Amino acid sequence: MGNIKIWGQNWEKEEKTRYNFLRIFKLQNKQIGTIYLSYIANSEIVENKDTDFKILSMIYEYSQKKIDLFIIAEQEKQKSPFNQGYKTIVELLDEFPKTIQEKQERILYLMYLINPQLGGIIFLSPVIPQELYCKNFDELNFLLSIMIKKKIVFSFNNLDFAIVKSKTGENNKLKLRILENGWLYLDEKHKHENSKQVFIAMSFSENLERIGEMISKTVSNLEFDPLIIKDKQHNNEISGEILFEIKRSHFLIADVTEHKKGVYFEAGFAMGLGIPVIWCCKADDLDNTHFDTRQYNYVVWNDEKELEEKLKDRILGTILL
Repeated sequence: MGNIKIWGQNWEKEEKTRYNFLRIFKLQNKQIGTIYLSYIANSEIVENKDTDFKILSMIYEYSQKKIDLFIIAEQEKQKSPFNQGYKTIVELLDEFPKTIQEKQERILYLMYLINPQLGGIIFLSPVIPQELYCKNFDELNFLLSIMIKKKIVFSFNNLDFAIVKSKTGENNKLKLRILENGWLYLDEKHKHENSKQVFIAMSFSENLERIGEMISKTVSNLEFDPLIIKDKQHNNEISGEILFEIKRSHFLIADVTEHKKGVYFEAGFAMGLGIPVIWCCKADDLDNTHFDTRQYNYVVWNDEKELEEKLKDRILGTILL
């Protein structure tokens, strides 16, 4: 065990170890969270106040989501496919909210993660700006004041007084509650997380008919409701129906075997909504996958049995954590 200072914060550092092909060490900060940092990525870190707080914000977000975060170098990223917890610094910065509206939405969601109980009290102690995507206490005060005026959240403290005390380094507790407007937004924005439906996007060719049946069976065995759009009875325009059903799905399985453009479109639409996508492809067709999707961790299969086993493991490992 030792100590290291990165991004303006002190971290407890565990002895070096290996994880898969990576040389990494584990960093822990009681306020921000835990990360796994590769030796190469660590050697490339350049301190910058304009970006350090963004990295800390994303580490805190991953910690609240209970996702192990591995920060690695770009050259390591190219060696093997990774799951959602493997990120480069550039990718982390790209995930940081870009607008004032996005920051408010993400702050609200973080509050929900801290206490998902309706009417529950949310304590932030001590208050640090990086927990809520803010560079400094003035920005934190500004954003929370907006959310209070909109009646999205309620503060039991005098916000100005609490922020002033936090600036002096006092261990001050900020006591908040999400109000009805906040819960209504969360219900709409994240309703897919409570859905049991799984949208299956794939080619409808006869060659893959049994694969579609097997995917549906695997999903059903895990107590989800599979939906292949060709099997749904409706009188509506098909494109609108597809988008409607994706919006109300918990996650999407995209088997791109045969590389139908619609499958890529449906997967991209789901990703844009923040809906998880599990990418699948038959091994002998993997080299033909679209370039923009090759960085994702595909479920690669040779036959029905292999896909069934791998798909089940992927759902259990990434959706039903």
